[in-house]
Amino acid sequence: MHALPDLSPLPAYMPLWEEAEASLARLDQLVLDSGLQDTILERLRFEEVCAAIGLEGELISREDLVLHDAGTPSTLPDQTLFLARLLLRAWRSTSRLGADELLSVQGILELRERALAVVEHNPRLVADGLLPQVVSQEELSGWLEDLRATEKMPALIGAGWSVSAWDDLALLPRLNAGFGRLLGSSWLLQRGKLSRPLPFLSLGYRDVRWVYHPTRSPEATLEWFLRAVIAGSNVVRDLISHLQLSQERFKHALSSYRRGSHAGAVLDLALRKPVISLPLVASEVGLSKEGARLLLRDLAARGLIQELTGRRRYRVWSIPVPTYSRRHRLAGLSGT
Repeated sequence: MHALPDLSPLPAYMPLWEEAEASLARLDQLVLDSGLQDTILERLRFEEVCAAIGLEGELISREDLVLHDAGTPSTLPDQTLFLARLLLRAWRSTSRLGADELLSVQGILELRERALAVVEHNPRLVADGLLPQVVSQEELSGWLEDLRATEKMPALIGAGWSVSAWDDLALLPRLNAGFGRLLGSSWLLQRGKLSRPLPFLSLGYRDVRWVYHPTRSPEATLEWFLRAVIAGSNVVRDLISHLQLSQERFKHALSSYRRGSHAGAVLDLALRKPVISLPLVASEVGLSKEGARLLLRDLAARGLIQELTGRRRYRVWSIPVPTYSRRHRLAGLSGT
């Protein structure tokens, strides 16, 4: 099994560790105080999954993921998209399981099985060796046993160890690292550092330009993890600020719509999803396609949403990204 972290060099990392602790505490409180918890979590799941897939060297379009997830695709799915939907489904399942249940052999296997249901009609993924049919309960038990041994250590140290150790198990090819970060977030939940499993670690690793290297020292791995926690917290804080500002604009703009208008429902959908499309709006809000088209055109004319593709067909919209946002932080929020 993976060696437990050596805390002897921790004093050298104390300023970084303290910054990561403070960043995480501020982030958790900000989510709780936002009044947008469910919206933030749903939006973050898409962002986290796309970041996790990207860190594996795969290309994934937010537009395709959102539309396929909603059952309104404009393209045929490929293997990468199926894998992204697997991870998305796993993240959604965390909201139905308690912290203790998440970090158990049965809980991990249940997460995996719930996720696999998304590809139950696509056996080619298993046949191609992308998803192993058997997960070793012995390996899971060993990983969990060692994870429990970190309980006397700072929670972030244990979470960093869990993510690194899971990488070495390689139980889920092409999804392993993303699944490990999900479990790392679950460990932070169990240790009281998060109020809900928060999808943010892959966003942080992407922001610090992390690349997996099997020979990297445990100390260097811990430093990367702490930097990813800080970076991921910053990314999510930017997203929350962006959503709150958009929500305020929407509240003001909706006062000019007649009572019974579906504009509010469409704008709520635009807050929850990185992108929206005409079929998605028609399906989720309960409008005809013509009604959805007219409403989207009106909202875009008012500057409340923006069209992203410039196409005449298969168009998608999102809430505008503010001009003051840091490019590397909010580049993914437009759905491009």
